[in-house]
Amino acid sequence: MISVVIPLWNKEAYIERCLLSVLTQTFRNFEVIVVDDGSTDRSAVLVRQINDTRVRLLSQPNAGVSVARNTGIAHASYPYIAFLDADDEWETDHLELLHHLIETFPSCGLFSTCYTIQKEDGPKTLPEFPRDKLPFQGNEGIIDNYYEIASGTNAPLNMNTFAVRKELIERVGGFPAGIKSGEDLITIARLHAQCDFAYSLIPTTTVHLIYTGRNRRPVSEEEPLNACFDALLTTARHRKGVRNYVSWWHKNRMVRAIYARNPRLALKEFYHAFRIYPFQHKIYTAFILTCFSVLSGKDLYSINRFIKKKL
Repeated sequence: MISVVIPLWNKEAYIERCLLSVLTQTFRNFEVIVVDDGSTDRSAVLVRQINDTRVRLLSQPNAGVSVARNTGIAHASYPYIAFLDADDEWETDHLELLHHLIETFPSCGLFSTCYTIQKEDGPKTLPEFPRDKLPFQGNEGIIDNYYEIASGTNAPLNMNTFAVRKELIERVGGFPAGIKSGEDLITIARLHAQCDFAYSLIPTTTVHLIYTGRNRRPVSEEEPLNACFDALLTTARHRKGVRNYVSWWHKNRMVRAIYARNPRLALKEFYHAFRIYPFQHKIYTAFILTCFSVLSGKDLYSINRFIKKKL
């Protein structure tokens, strides 16, 4: 049986769609824990209007998405926990496929499907990650090299796509409180230090990219997640590609620093990424292409797509 945890903060335009996608699942053995993180709109009211005994609404003062998820974990009744953001949705067979993975790959601690990305003004697209690095044939299998696969444009899974053993998510300390963004990345990375992932290439989740004017994550001089990612070099040293993955994190901070026109921080993160994994060519190409993007005004994603087509 699976507990579904949904953190909620001011998502009145989307929460009904989200909950409908859960309550219409073909797999029926689940509970839903919605944690209202101090919403100031009608989000919580809409949840209360749903007449289904499987749905529980918990309320807390605004403390951030990590604390909301941790609250849901603490109140979960079942041994597996699945997560869903309040503005995203599942296909009707999502939990059924997760249950299949749980039964098929009992040695794993995390079980995930693939997903689609839905932009407001565009078609659904699949995530871009190196499928040739998946260590299995066919549509499903075990990932023991998540760090290698996730060091690209997109990760193969995200917060909406997986179920995890409750004891395991508790063992890694849940989600880091006080982190405004990136808390999902480090939590999944910490989980991989503990276990293999069972994975299906079938997409059963839709991630809606909703432009709010605040989508580009600001880059700060002091980033608390830097120490968390660097710690993986010790805690996950037995895992394939961990140096590549930690270097990737600092490379992304370098890119954001260039966009923020903070050359000192950009060079600092470039050096950090280089020191961890000096033979990763993406560090150098990202530095050059991002500088070109800033100077030319061209979108970095479009530049990368153009280069890939030419190659």
